[in-house]
Amino acid sequence: MSTLKFVASRCDQLDETVVQVTTVETKRASVKLKNASIKDLKAIFALAGPYKWRIIRELFLFFGLSFLGVSSSIFLLTPRVLGKLIDEFDDSKKSPSGQEDKTLRVARFFKENPIALVGVLFLGGAAIAARVYCMHTAAQLIINDLRKTVFNAVLRQDIAFFDKNKVGEIVSRLSTDALIVGYSVSMNLSDGARALLTCLGSGGLMVYTSPALCQVMFVVIPIMVGTFAVFGKLQRKYTLQMQEAVAGANQVYQFPFERVAFGYPGRDPLFHNISFKVPAGQITAVVGPSGSGKSTIANLLLRLYDPDRGHIMVDDVDLKDLDPSHWRRQIGTVGQIEEAAEQSNALEFIQAFPEKFDTMVGEQGSMLSGGQKQRIAIARALVTNPRILILDEATSALDATSEFLVRKALNRLLENSHQTVLIIAHRLSTIKHADQIVVLDKGSIAERGSFEELMSIKDGVFKKLVEKQAIGWKEETY
Repeated sequence: MSTLKFVASRCDQLDETVVQVTTVETKRASVKLKNASIKDLKAIFALAGPYKWRIIRELFLFFGLSFLGVSSSIFLLTPRVLGKLIDEFDDSKKSPSGQEDKTLRVARFFKENPIALVGVLFLGGAAIAARVYCMHTAAQLIINDLRKTVFNAVLRQDIAFFDKNKVGEIVSRLSTDALIVGYSVSMNLSDGARALLTCLGSGGLMVYTSPALCQVMFVVIPIMVGTFAVFGKLQRKYTLQMQEAVAGANQVYQFPFERVAFGYPGRDPLFHNISFKVPAGQITAVVGPSGSGKSTIANLLLRLYDPDRGHIMVDDVDLKDLDPSHWRRQIGTVGQIEEAAEQSNALEFIQAFPEKFDTMVGEQGSMLSGGQKQRIAIARALVTNPRILILDEATSALDATSEFLVRKALNRLLENSHQTVLIIAHRLSTIKHADQIVVLDKGSIAERGSFEELMSIKDGVFKKLVEKQAIGWKEETY
């Protein structure tokens, strides 16, 4: 509405200016240019100021489509004219003088003036180049306008908007979505118009050349297109089923670390020739002081990094030889959605939300507490039903109540788990019932065994860690 008022006010100014100029013309035509000063002209052209880029954009679109018509017409007619021109050099195919058509006359003209044919082809190429330039420029103007509009709209939003919408989505609107819309309006319009003109022009020439042959083509082409469409749909369907079946048939048994050495780029070596095995269907916990490389074990297993030396084997196959994307799909890091939420002690607070499972939790779960985030992470791992489960500091940075709920969910998960589980723990509250515990210290494996075995080692590294944390595991039960 404000825009309409603005245009109306500027139009009133234009009417007043035009009336003044008209009055001057009728009364004192000799001084018309003097009264219509540069200032007045600026006021008139200022009316188009807010819309100048839109006008320029539409001009580029108009000229782009015009050049499209020129280039399409030239390159549609060129094959027919060239065919007649070639026939002119073959006496056996020359048309009788009484049966000449316009195409034949054009062909004979080009035969006598070959430079004209070169000029026409050059004109067609120039029209294509001009069309591409105009449509590309129009696309950039559209994209610029869209990005400005979206950016100004984002700046006017309140803080709640940013809690509900991810930063990546907002950036995508400004970059990718604006780019797609801009090119959809310009380049896709150009390509669609070109395809339409080519189809109509080719069809018209086919009918003009041989109506009988054209009828045959119109019968055969739809059958071919329909066959390819049905076959492509079936192929995608059965290919997906085959991939899922193959993935389901693959079973990971165990993965040993064999003499693995690793260090992050630009840092001192972290691991020195470590070796241990993670048995299938059992729980293996990795503990150690801060900085000992517990999370690095998970990073290596996820193939976020590769060992500097040694091998991580999966069923006698080096992990480096597996496709990373396929391998990571087999791993869950800390359906069945409601069941998973119930098992992870997350169902109660999810049901308390007004929109329940459809609740928008904000960027990086900003509307959830730390304990709620951890329980949602456990539920996500349960939904995927992975063959390998990695719990990396699953109870870190939580208060006592949240830690108890998360630990209870983890205990329930591990109690009925038949997966291969790797627990990375700084707080040792989740590893008492692990089948084996691997203790890292100073880049090497210091101790290995069950909880009872490690606690029986006098002055052991693990025993000292437990005594420092003083966790009351004696009373903890599943």
